Amino acid sequence: MTRYEPVFNESAIRGFLGASTEDRRRLLLFIEGLANEPVREGDYVEVSSQDRRIDVFLCDKWLVSAWVDHAVKEVRIVNVERV
Repeated sequence: MTRYEPVFNESAIRGFLGASTEDRRRLLLFIEGLANEPVREGDYVEVSSQDRRIDVFLCDKWLVSAWVDHAVKEVRIVNVERV
């Protein structure tokens, strides 16, 4: 499968920047994995106000929320928050 580009929104960037250096490294590796395998399903699913499927993944002590835009080959990271 073609590698997709990860794209972070403001909320995700704020959460990511609040992580320790080691946690940021782990989160980046995890998000790169999502970009390499964009069909992966989350640990659970939420539905956005636009009726978009948001997959939520548990990455160590962090939740990473994302949706995939297949038309432009992007993984949209919409939130990163500590559990």
